[in-house]
Order: sequence, then structure tokens, then C-alpha cells
Amino acid sequence: MKFSDLTCKILLACISGFLMMRNPVYSQAKVQVVTKTIEKDLTCSNEGALRITAEKADIEIRGWDKKYMHIKVMLISKNADRQLAEDELEYLHFGINHEPSLVELTNSFIFPKKHKPVQGNLKAQYVIWIPRQYIISIINKFGTIVLHDLQTRTIIDAEYANMSFEKYGGYLSIKSLYSDVKADNINANMTCIGDHAELFIAATGGTYHFENQYGKIDLTTMKIVDRVYIKSTRTPVKITTNGFEQYSYDLSVSNAAILLPGKRIDAPKKSTGGRNNFKIKKEHCPDIDISTTFENIEIK
Repeated sequence: MKFSDLTCKILLACISGFLMMRNPVYSQAKVQVVTKTIEKDLTCSNEGALRITAEKADIEIRGWDKKYMHIKVMLISKNADRQLAEDELEYLHFGINHEPSLVELTNSFIFPKKHKPVQGNLKAQYVIWIPRQYIISIINKFGTIVLHDLQTRTIIDAEYANMSFEKYGGYLSIKSLYSDVKADNINANMTCIGDHAELFIAATGGTYHFENQYGKIDLTTMKIVDRVYIKSTRTPVKITTNGFEQYSYDLSVSNAAILLPGKRIDAPKKSTGGRNNFKIKKEHCPDIDISTTFENIEIK
């Protein structure tokens, strides 16, 4: 069988297109990465604070026993064109202010009056080692926050910035907008005001106050905790206890069910108001108070 020149050209074009789709080397140029690194050791007073105001930043803070703070910040620009990556890196600025009892870190975007839209990817990465009891304040948009091995007071305001905590103790206050929270081995006085946030908390003690709408709350008490208070809207709530009988309960849900060990309280008819309640008070037992709407409460 003979093929015409046109048919051969079409076949070759199809084969070339298939190879380009299969091999990323053909389909896209190699991404160029340009970085600027700032690394410092800062002396710390016995009582001090770290304040971070960031945007498009991945922030990791770890506690240690040393008397100083180690800061490493990387400003990163990615683009297929290396010259563009270098030029756009100039838009990403980092600032540091060091006083005896306060360290302030900031990153922001500063553009000239006439500039083309950013074509690449700009971000900052913080890795900080800090005395465990140093007070922390973080504002971050469009990034991540990781705290590990700390015993302190922390206040966080996060927008589109997921958070992770491990081996954390002390006080923790979070304002979360479209930012999920995961905490393992936490024993804290924790408050979280969330909007479209999913919370996954594994606690070994402490008190927990959550307010959330259009999200999810999943709390596991690995050891007995002092109190749980949850007020939410259209948010399923699941509590896995270290022993159902060890707590007092005040549960309320509208237009949904309450699920208990060996028992289910289905949503009542709308004619009765559509609200379910389960309440049992025991002396010397910590309280678990939960209120939500249109999603189930589950206690295990």
C-alpha cells in the first residue's frame, strides 16, 4: 500500500503531536527559578514577641531551647524566561525590624507605576527557629503556616492559608477565611473563628472554642479536655472522645440528626421547629456544648 505525500505529512504531524503530549520536555519550557536568601541570627530577650505580616508566603516556625532566633527567608521567582524571573523578583520585598523585645518580619509586593502584569510565580518561604515561649503574631494571605514544638501565645489571621500545628501548648487564637486547620498532639486554650474552614484537631488536653460557617469540624480528644464549645452554621461536627461517659453534653442541631454511641436522634419534622436537642449534665465532668444547623452532630 502506498501513501500520498499529504497522507505522510499528516501522519508525521500526528506522531509529533502525540510525542509532545507524552513528553513534558516538548510540551513546555523548563521553569527557571531565581531566589534571594536572607539569613540572620537575632538575640532574644527573656520575654519578647515575633510579628509576621506576609502575603503569598509559606511560614514554618519551630521551637528550640536556644536563646536566640534563627531566621531564613527565601524570596522566590519562577518563570519559563530567566530574565523575566529575575526582573519580577524585584517586585517581592522583605523587611525586618529588630528591637530588644520585638522582631517584625514583613514581605510584600511593590510595583513601579508602569509595569506589565506578573507572568511568573512569586512567593516567600520563611523557616524560623525560635525560643519556645516567644509570643507569635501572624497575618498571612495565600500561603501556608506551620508551627511545631511551641509552648506560647499565638494569634493568627489567615486568608487562603492552610495551617498545621504539632506539639503545641499554650494559647492559640485563629481567624480563618478559607483556611483549613490541622493540629496534632495539641494541649492549648484554643479559639478559632472560621469561615469556610475545615478543622481537624487531635487534642491531649486544653479548652476549645470554635465558631464556623460552611466548613467542617472534627475533634478527637486523645485525653480528657477541660471544655469544648462549638457554635456553627451549616457545618458538620464530629467529636471522637476518649470516653463518652467522661463528659457532660448540651447538643443542639436544626434540620439534621444527632448521632450518639448506639443511638440516633433523627431530625424532627418542620412543624416542631426542626430542632434536635440532647442534654445530660454530670458533676465534675467537662462540658461539650455544640450547636449547628443543617448538618449532623456526631459523638463517638
